[in-house]
Amino acid sequence: MNIKLFLVLTLALFFSTVGHTACQRGGGLFDDKDISTSLASLPPSIVITNDNYTAGTVIATTGWSQGNNDQLTIQGCGRSYVVGFFYLGSPQVEAAAGTQIMPTNIKGLGVRVTAMNQAGPNDGATVVDNNWHSGSGSREDHTLRNSQYLVELVATGGPITPGTLQVTGTLAQVEFRESASHSADGDVASNIVLQNTQVVLKAIGCNADTSQINFNFNTLNVTDFDTQTRAGSAPDQTVNLTCEPGTNVSLSVTAVEASGDNANHTVMALTGAGNSDVASGIGVQLGLKARTYDSGSDGLPLNKNVAVVSSTRSGSEYTSGGAQAQEQLVFSAVYYKTAATVTAGNANATATLTLTYN
Repeated sequence: MNIKLFLVLTLALFFSTVGHTACQRGGGLFDDKDISTSLASLPPSIVITNDNYTAGTVIATTGWSQGNNDQLTIQGCGRSYVVGFFYLGSPQVEAAAGTQIMPTNIKGLGVRVTAMNQAGPNDGATVVDNNWHSGSGSREDHTLRNSQYLVELVATGGPITPGTLQVTGTLAQVEFRESASHSADGDVASNIVLQNTQVVLKAIGCNADTSQINFNFNTLNVTDFDTQTRAGSAPDQTVNLTCEPGTNVSLSVTAVEASGDNANHTVMALTGAGNSDVASGIGVQLGLKARTYDSGSDGLPLNKNVAVVSSTRSGSEYTSGGAQAQEQLVFSAVYYKTAATVTAGNANATATLTLTYN
């Protein structure tokens, strides 16, 4: 009688254990049963332009981040188990199922998380889309071999508003469930944790302290050009720029080029050239000296884009070089002899100076 009772209890315990095993992190006695967590970091700051971004343009990326449990096993799932790919923070968690690029608190900027090596049919790269995906239909163990995540900041189309992007630390996760419900039997298998939850987006560009520059020459004699090509004395003019560090600054001088000996296309024609009251045989040549650019004796080219301050970038993520917070552009002007004979007269010239920031 005692033996029969013992057998009944043993069978009861056996069936009880099987009944409570459903899509759980498991494996052997000494296997790591913790969630496979991938750690990643976004750039702390990103320089953006004032342009209209094409939807889908990747602004920044973490690169693929490997999880800390490279052999996590999910066991005990029924044949109809599902795998959920979900965000955990707002506003991503409220987005509709199937959304590939999730909204953020920054207008014009979204986030896309891609998971890989999540076992079975989900071993390939799968975008986290707040949706349930079919499992393999097998009751066998499901092993996440080298679980990985990729986080990308993606333009949603149009301009991106400067500001501070805020995201949750644990951004997204993959979970195995017996049915399509977060409360169904199952376990979280992997997740992605961002080590920085704020990214500052800075609008690239500069502000100039003046909208025009003027050069006032003293009276010159025609004989001043007998022994020299350049003549005239006008005080230099300085344009001060206040910039977002990393900005590329270029400029162009739009003007009518002088005829004759026009070195490197740098000499402007005088206003009203050819009229009887206008000097002939000369033009005006501008020069520019900046922290990283000096036209020197060559003069500033006309009707051509000139890179004054340049940076090196990898997309929009990182900047080195480019403008500092304060930059100075020092312009000079001289009269330049363009013909063998110089005649007296008025000697004025105008040009349009355009500064471009990107």
